Amino acid sequence: IGAGAAEVDLKLGDNVENNAVVEIEAGVASIEINIPESIGCEFTVDGAFNSKELDNFEKISDGLYRTSNYNSAAKKIKITYEGGLSKLEINRY
Repeated sequence: IGAGAAEVDLKLGDNVENNAVVEIEAGVASIEINIPESIGCEFTVDGAFNSKELDNFEKISDGLYRTSNYNSAAKKIKITYEGGLSKLEINRY
């Protein structure tokens, strides 16, 4: 997903492949991603001045976050985010 100054609302279902990849590049943007709780998720962020709200993610290292079920989940989503001055929210449902 390439977004400059935009508002993005993305909802992913549980019909994803076993290992799906979502790449996001954004400028001044507001991005909300909704992911089922049954899917393990890894989130990597690169950029400055980003606001993050991550629902049930654990910080693994600087810029790397994972859900607690990431290693055990049959289906996984890896999200990479590169941007600045953005608001990013990942919700689990």
